[in-house]
Amino acid sequence: MAELIGKHSEWLDEKIRVEGQKASVRRNLAWIFQDNMLRDIINIIERANSEFIYTIVTTEHISTETQTQLSADSIRSLKWEFTLTYLLVERGGEFNKKTYLLSLVNKMAARENTSALALLGIIESSSSRQWETQARSFVKFSPLSKDFVPISAQIRHQFL
Repeated sequence: MAELIGKHSEWLDEKIRVEGQKASVRRNLAWIFQDNMLRDIINIIERANSEFIYTIVTTEHISTETQTQLSADSIRSLKWEFTLTYLLVERGGEFNKKTYLLSLVNKMAARENTSALALLGIIESSSSRQWETQARSFVKFSPLSKDFVPISAQIRHQFL
């Protein structure tokens, strides 16, 4: 896969953006592809923010703290689908972390039939725990720990 991406990234970028306009394509990508393949796709279409996006999607925020009928894998697939929708359909230009998170939180809250504010609180809580764990073990801070809490504070007022 790496060789294909290296040699044909511009062609892949164009194909992903064109075909990704279709909901069925985004759904199939999100539900069939593994995380590492979706990470490659995100690297192609949004390289500068790919680590932030990957961390948001793959961190278990919801399934461990809310009562849901969905498995952790299903929730992750939904987050991938909503992320691809934001990146390929909704956003107008440059990637905006605040707008992305707002879109993802609203879609997940609607899907889980909970308030966006409550869901944002769950994500903030899990981010804080992740930050504390990383700080205690002196590991590199993830994009989620560094960026999410200030951004979530900015969007919190939109739910009040």
